Amino acid sequence: NIEDLKKEGVDALIDYVKSPAEGVTLLLLSDQVQINERLKKAVGKEGTKIFWELFENQKQRWIATFFRERNISIDEEASELILDLVDNNTLDLRSACERLVLFYGEGSRLSAEDVENQIYHSKEENVFSLFAKLAAGDLEGSLDVCVRILESGSGQAVQLLGGLIWQFRRLHGLRLMLDSNFSRDDALSRAGVRGKRNGELYLRGASNFTTHQLGEILGLQARYDALLRSTPADAQRHILSMFIYFVAARKGREEEPVAI
Repeated sequence: NIEDLKKEGVDALIDYVKSPAEGVTLLLLSDQVQINERLKKAVGKEGTKIFWELFENQKQRWIATFFRERNISIDEEASELILDLVDNNTLDLRSACERLVLFYGEGSRLSAEDVENQIYHSKEENVFSLFAKLAAGDLEGSLDVCVRILESGSGQAVQLLGGLIWQFRRLHGLRLMLDSNFSRDDALSRAGVRGKRNGELYLRGASNFTTHQLGEILGLQARYDALLRSTPADAQRHILSMFIYFVAARKGREEEPVAI
């Protein structure tokens, strides 16, 4: 967020850049292309690197093209999950997609379940173990897992929120089908939940949240996603913790009902 620096901060950085300490690397980061011209001039072109992010309508096309060139097809849901769980720049997307190519190989068809298994299930704590705590309504456990993921560097707040919302959308769909009197097995199949362990997890979540509460949780997503993206990285943990609190402790309700 160096674009937010006041004059005093800019002056101090320029003074440092003129005579930097030996053996030290200083990284100045910004999400903006345009930053203070004096600071840009002090750093110089040789010290500047711009990483361009794809437009939203280009990201899924990039993924589809990547796998098509390797004779692999990918479901739209799987492509969306990759974008939810991986930093949206081509370097990180390429790394995640190459892992999928190495594991599944030419001629395969990738599903959302394949993406789950290879991108996050190999880690001890991940967005799926965090969802398991939230589905059980375990606030303390959810916050503990969240902190461990963030401190380990294996996930960032924005990606964690995206992964949670993806799973809550699936849980909401399951809850709707159960409300419509589908059998448990049929509802799980239609919601795309496979495997005994996953089935038990989602059924536990469906029994812990009503359809209305899950709708409230999904309604929080847009606001908290915007909050995370406009908050400095060192404060994002607090924003994500608030979201977790409203899910686990308040089941999507941000305000207490007022008795009249």
